[in-house]
Amino acid sequence: MTKMFEHLCEMIVPITKMVVPNVKMVVHLCGMVVSNVKMVVHLCGMVVPNVKMIVQMTKMVVTKVKMIVQLC
Repeated sequence: MTKMFEHLCEMIVPITKMVVPNVKMVVHLCGMVVSNVKMVVHLCGMVVPNVKMIVQMTKMVVTKVKMIVQLC
């Protein structure tokens, strides 16, 4: 019984050693994903004000066109 337990312990140790670097890798990958998400969010943040600016410019163009039409 004790021998079996010892054998199990011996088996568990290398498995744990294998698992630990995998966990580290997963954590590292998650870290990369998180920073990528942050980058995407940052880019979206940049895109949104640009869209707003385009909308404003379009509104300005529309009002100018209306003004020209009125003048005609």
